[in-house]
Amino acid sequence: FNEREVKNREKKQEAAFVAIELIEEGQAIALNGGTTTIEIAKVLVNKFKRLTIITNDLRILSILGENKNFNVILTGGFFNPEEYTLYGKQCEEILSNFNIDIAFITVNGLSLEHGLTDFRMHEVGVIQSIISRSKHKVVVADASKFETSSYINVCPLKDIDLIVTDSSLPSDIVEQYSKQDIRILSPH
Repeated sequence: FNEREVKNREKKQEAAFVAIELIEEGQAIALNGGTTTIEIAKVLVNKFKRLTIITNDLRILSILGENKNFNVILTGGFFNPEEYTLYGKQCEEILSNFNIDIAFITVNGLSLEHGLTDFRMHEVGVIQSIISRSKHKVVVADASKFETSSYINVCPLKDIDLIVTDSSLPSDIVEQYSKQDIRILSPH
């Protein structure tokens, strides 16, 4: 986790600033566990006054606690000490009780062939639960995650509304995804 947190930090921050432009004051959003969603949480604290945020990530909880006006909901579940996240059936059942305006999802890989993939076995069910309860499903991924695959399938790209990334994504990848009707938003 610590290695991933430092890797491509500027690109993750750039993507986070693009992602938060999609949020309106007062919305209910979900952030699954991950280094990119941590960067989103850091921006949310200073940019918004009133949000409801649902997360399974204890680091995100700690960051969001700095804004006393936020309504922060932490899922229950089993604790993953490597990721500082909660997971399992209890976590997924809690998520199933909410109507989420926008979900910001982070995964380890995304590709036209395999869709969203991850190596974090415990996070996959959480992501799937968040996606199933969200009106708008947004993947936030730095350019290094594109056209890579991990060993667990999360969902096909058609289940996602938008991918937010940083400015370093090559234009040929943007074009390939566009041909498949997959929307990409970046700070170009």
